[in-house]
Amino acid sequence: MEKLSSIKETNILTKKSVDHISDLIGDSLSSIGKSRRDVLQIRYRMEDLILDVCERFEEKITYTLEIGERFRRPFIRFTYQGESFNPMDDSDDSVISQNWSNKLMADSGLSPTWVYRNDKNIIQLNLERRSLGMFASVILAFALALTIGFLGMFISSDIKNAIAEYFLKPVQSIYLGILSTFAGLMIFFSIVCGIFEMGDMSFFSKIGKMMIGRFLRNILLFSIFYCGLAFLFFPLNYSGGMRHGGSSSQIVDMFTNMFPTNVVDPFLTGNTMQIVLLGVVIGILILVIGESGSKTVRAFASEFNSITQKAIGWICKFVPVLIFVTFIQIIWEGNLSTVAGIWKLLLFAISVSTIGLAFVIIKVSITKKVPLGLLLKKLFPTFFLCVSTASSAAAFSLSIENGEKLLGIDRRLLGVALPIGNVIYMGAVPAECIGVSFYMANTYGVKVNIVWVLLAIILAFVLTVAVPPMPGAGVTILGALFLQLGLPIEGMVVAIAFELLFDFFCTGADNTFILVELINQGDKSDMLDLEVLRKKM
Repeated sequence: MEKLSSIKETNILTKKSVDHISDLIGDSLSSIGKSRRDVLQIRYRMEDLILDVCERFEEKITYTLEIGERFRRPFIRFTYQGESFNPMDDSDDSVISQNWSNKLMADSGLSPTWVYRNDKNIIQLNLERRSLGMFASVILAFALALTIGFLGMFISSDIKNAIAEYFLKPVQSIYLGILSTFAGLMIFFSIVCGIFEMGDMSFFSKIGKMMIGRFLRNILLFSIFYCGLAFLFFPLNYSGGMRHGGSSSQIVDMFTNMFPTNVVDPFLTGNTMQIVLLGVVIGILILVIGESGSKTVRAFASEFNSITQKAIGWICKFVPVLIFVTFIQIIWEGNLSTVAGIWKLLLFAISVSTIGLAFVIIKVSITKKVPLGLLLKKLFPTFFLCVSTASSAAAFSLSIENGEKLLGIDRRLLGVALPIGNVIYMGAVPAECIGVSFYMANTYGVKVNIVWVLLAIILAFVLTVAVPPMPGAGVTILGALFLQLGLPIEGMVVAIAFELLFDFFCTGADNTFILVELINQGDKSDMLDLEVLRKKM
């Protein structure tokens, strides 16, 4: 991405100047290599908001437009003085998913945010930071670690042991400790905010109950299904545990341990299950109280949710450092063969998620009487865009457009369900969780029993639902899996490399899972046009 040229101008806001501002924004976005679709989407969104401001103040205010970079992150900022006026505010109760949708797009640099500060209204769009990119950074980390690792052949064992003991292992331990701390907070606040941002109990009873219930049910079924297939790919070292009722007591202990003794311990110990349960309980309490009685709590939770997600984003920028120090240790300890088996993990995750996706697509084809080839053709554009960008947000507008025009899903349902589905309904993510769990247990000879398998299924379900789709989310999921299932930490480097490779296919599959499910939900809610769905392209 090229550097964004700096622009700053102040003038009277008129309808003519709105066109001028729109042209500047479009040219600036094109100059840094944004796709035509993103340029048009951002430009028209900003133009629409600024035009609302112009009409609200009747061309009697002064504006300041700033375009530039801050810490290598391009931004567009439009400032206007006067009374507080948020052109993004929509009081229409039918648009209940506004917070979900705006947050998803804003986090990905595709939609602006508004704030009123120091008697100034500020509309700001923060674009994707110019950087080498996570994938390229990871490849570089692998290359450097491989080089230094093999240079270790010319270093004495005592020196290598000292380097590992006083540098490599401490760096690894500190990083994972920080990640674990913020991951727990992120999961907690994501769940709390996700629940109360659904709106209120009347919305949940009317629409959300069926929608979210189906999303959660399907994710649980996928987790169980993928687990069954995992036994075929990765034979485990099964330790049994059936004697003297040991297995039954362990299962009971597993469920009773889900309930924390206090609200602090889950975060200190990194107990994901207890953190999730706390988040669900508090989120439902806030939802029941209602917005009027919990404004302060909601604002506090939303701010902390943003802070923890940004913190995780920063922490995950140092994933290449973790890969570097861990991969060197793997080479020096003679365990390089464990990395070479990553293809098995990729084969499993892609294969089983494809089987799951094929099942739901074929089912829709049969029940809705749509030719399979036609349905695949209609689903392909959004799948391809997600796979090529590894971003569900980049395909958000196309999913809305194709969902309505090609699949016949009512736009109102898409506006509510698509943002929520992007957060909690990711049908391929359980394949990643189950695959990593079984592959690591198989590779490192971890002894497992029925309780371990049940816990793997529950974690696949919980982490898929609890962790939001954001940079670093995959690493957060992996950290929780390794901690809860007792997997050896040296396997993290393989798991992270796998997650980065699988993410491209996973994003496309997840988005397709959502669209197919919305066809079913639209049919049940009388919000599906079957004629449009069956119409040839």
